Amino acid sequence: MDYDVFVCHASEDKGFVEPLAQALKDKGLNVWYDRFELKIGDSLRQKIDHGLANSRYGVVVLSEAFFKKNWPQTELDALESRQNKEGRKVILPIWNEIGAAKVQEYSPILASRLAAQSDHGLDVVADQILNVCAEPDESRPKSVFQTSGKLGLRENCLEVIRQGNRSEWVQLVDKLQAPIDSQLLEWKQEGEAAIHKDAAAWRAAVVKAAEICFPGFVPLFASVEAGQKERCKDATRILRHLAVLEDKMGSGVKHVLRIGLNMLYLPGSISMAIAVETGQHDFVLDWMLMAMPGYRHGTEMRWAEIRSAFWPPVGFDFEQPFRFLVDLYDSEHICGFFPSEERMREYLFKANLLQSIIELGLLTRSEKGAQIVEKRDRTYKPNVNVLPFWCLIKANDFRTWTLDLFSSGDDFFRFFMMDRGGHIPPERIWDWWKGWKTICHACLDEITGHMIFLRTEWLILPGEPADNS
Repeated sequence: MDYDVFVCHASEDKGFVEPLAQALKDKGLNVWYDRFELKIGDSLRQKIDHGLANSRYGVVVLSEAFFKKNWPQTELDALESRQNKEGRKVILPIWNEIGAAKVQEYSPILASRLAAQSDHGLDVVADQILNVCAEPDESRPKSVFQTSGKLGLRENCLEVIRQGNRSEWVQLVDKLQAPIDSQLLEWKQEGEAAIHKDAAAWRAAVVKAAEICFPGFVPLFASVEAGQKERCKDATRILRHLAVLEDKMGSGVKHVLRIGLNMLYLPGSISMAIAVETGQHDFVLDWMLMAMPGYRHGTEMRWAEIRSAFWPPVGFDFEQPFRFLVDLYDSEHICGFFPSEERMREYLFKANLLQSIIELGLLTRSEKGAQIVEKRDRTYKPNVNVLPFWCLIKANDFRTWTLDLFSSGDDFFRFFMMDRGGHIPPERIWDWWKGWKTICHACLDEITGHMIFLRTEWLILPGEPADNS
């Protein structure tokens, strides 16, 4: 092959593409990029055809502009044809200022593929491409950006999703989730011994329970990443099994018997962090409204009503919120979904905020609930379900991260009003939000025994008016 990579892009994206092409060239790759290769008098079609046919990989920069133009999509078709013919990965997609929902809208197949993302930074994207190009030819798997010859569980899940065969997907989900109930029942004895020993032993036992559950959670993580709601519904079966596991556990220590409910904290937190990472806020709402078995036989509740789904199973660390989850980052079942521990922590915070806003939205659907937040009634604090870790975000980070979530007050209103009919005056919604900040502040204050200093009034959403009360 004459080139390591062919860069396929829309001309509107050159602000990102040209520095990327130069960075790849500086790292020693042979790059086909129009401004590097095309000279006055060249036959455009001939030169491009040569580049497409003689590059090991096609770096395809997907964006709003890309999907509006015919020519870059024609190049993509050529790369797709090569990938199918050669039976190996050829296309290396990059999402440039575009989320999974938009990619899914234009191309479900592209949305299901692993992709680099421009907002992770030029160096990260360039290194991902460099790592792929460093793989020996004979060991290259077909799954994009996978760095070993053997496909991991995440990549297998994404590949089955990409193929679009629901029967195969359900079989894979069942295979991964079927052993978990019996394995947690076997774990019970270990859990009982650990909880009678000390806190460190109990934490280790909970980590062991998480490791038992993780293979069953990966289809959830992968389907959220791919933006596939129907596949996600198939994979949520494990959540309902865990919610009623206590019925099978028999007698013993309460914390051990409720390990299934406590494990819900992991798939909920991580799946919603992935949804935020990929810009799929509607997934967060759907998840919060998901029907789950109630605590009494024959009853039903929403995910938003299951408090244990939002509270860590091993206690709180307010200096490092989400420490339990981030400590699990190195697990083979998590690390592939986030670029770094730091970014994982950021997405967890953002997801926590969105879930808390949805809890506020559900509360204010009744006039009684609306009055609670309008009066800033701190006595409601024991009833808060989503542990409001977002109250611990530094004010500057809060401004930056919420601009990632909502570019304006109107964006916030649209999210708040998702799945809610009618019209609510913006000033009333802002009054609810300010009251909710007060209630969540009181909730954390009580949990920490007033050991931390909080100024939630400094946490300002885009477009939020000043509080003059």
